[in-house]
Amino acid sequence: MMENPVGQRVKIARKYMKLSQEGLAKVINVTQSAISRAEENGSVSNELAEYMNKIHKINLNWLFTGEGEMIEKPQDELIEKLREELADAKDLIIALYREKDDLQRQLNKKAS
Repeated sequence: MMENPVGQRVKIARKYMKLSQEGLAKVINVTQSAISRAEENGSVSNELAEYMNKIHKINLNWLFTGEGEMIEKPQDELIEKLREELADAKDLIIALYREKDDLQRQLNKKAS
């Protein structure tokens, strides 16, 4: 019998997660035969899909269509935005330290 492509990807993802059929079944509270069926005919329960995606970041588009990467990657735009915000914060911190140093020098001059 030819394996279902979705089922093949379920099996690949399960092995990536380093779980046996029995282990995966216990984690999501289903029977081992439910996992076996998912691997044989691609019948993926909501519980299985949610666990794979939420806990192991399995890309559901990849799981059901084979398109994209198996593991979801953080969005490049979000990463770039965070980098920009960190750079801005760093610049602000440097400016505040310089201002503090200038104020400290002025206080020292007045105290002398």
